[in-house]
Order: sequence, then C-alpha cells, then structure tokens
Amino acid sequence: MHASIQYSVSMMVMLIFLAACQQNNHNSVNKSTEFTDCAMQEAANQQFEKALTCIDKAIALQPKNYDFYATKFNLLLLSEQYDSCLVFLKKLHQLKPNNSEAYSFEGYLNEKAGNTATAQQYYQKAIQACKLRVQQKQDVFKNKVNIAFLKFFTEGRVASLNYMDSLSMRHPGNGFILDKKEFINNFNKQKFIEGL
Repeated sequence: MHASIQYSVSMMVMLIFLAACQQNNHNSVNKSTEFTDCAMQEAANQQFEKALTCIDKAIALQPKNYDFYATKFNLLLLSEQYDSCLVFLKKLHQLKPNNSEAYSFEGYLNEKAGNTATAQQYYQKAIQACKLRVQQKQDVFKNKVNIAFLKFFTEGRVASLNYMDSLSMRHPGNGFILDKKEFINNFNKQKFIEGL
C-alpha cells in the first residue's frame, strides 16, 4: 500500500512538472513571437539596432529556431553591417549545414568587399550544397535553378543561361524554370551586388 501511494505521488509530481514545462515552453513561444513582431516593427521604422535587440531576445528564448537567425541576418544586411553579416553566417552554417543560401550570401558579401577569390569559393560551396539537395530530392527544381543562378557568378551569363536552356529541354513546359530563365536573362549582377 505504501509503495502504491509513493508511486501515485511520484506520478503526480511528474505530471505537474511536465505541465509546468509545457507552460514554460508555451510562454517561451509566445514571448519569442512578441520579440519577433517587435523586431519587424522596429525594422519597418528603420530602427535596426532596436530590431536586432528584439530578435536577439527571441533567439535567447528559442536558440534552435533557424528562422530567428535568418531574420537576424536579414536585419544585419538591411542595416548594412556587412562584417557582422559575414561573422553571423558562420552561426547559420552551424545550425544548418550545407546551407546554399548562406554560402551564396557569403559569396555576394565577399564579392561586394572586393574579395573575389573568397567569393568564388563560397559560390562553389553553394553549388555543391544545391547538388546535394538535388541528390536528396529536396526542392529539386528550385535547387537546379539556384545552380544556374550561381553559375552567373562563377562562369558568367552565358553559362548560366546555357544551364537554364538544358533544364528547359529536360523539363519542357515547367513554368518555374521558364520564369527563372527570364529572371536570369534580365539579371544585372553589378546592380545586385551594389544593392546589397
């Protein structure tokens, strides 16, 4: 009898503990959402330091939420803190390895800074990350188009468009590929890099 009472008490304590953890997690999510909303509002008002403070608070509450880190990167980019962007991209690689978008931005930012050789290394890493995603059947068309876009930076417009043409031939009538081919055809790399 004593053992069953002890078991019941232990179970009740455990249930209370689990309920408290769920409540704390729910509160953490709600608070993170508030901080993210704050960051977006401050950014809309071009108060980037305040926006960064808000998103840092959201990250502190949910340190594994990749979207918060991506938001912080975008805020750093909008506030033209390019050196901080490059440092922060290392954190994105830790959270999400083989992140072609992060590698791409490391390339763009290094190119903007005049570090062409370093930029090329990151473009190649981005291409490899896209190829890995294609092999894993993740967003196949998107990643193939991303390869074509990155070829614009590594090999030039002609190579990029040739790659898009080969995609168009292998996937006739694919509207996504056709739209992105037009985008690449009209793309101005210099304006893009300057506009970062």
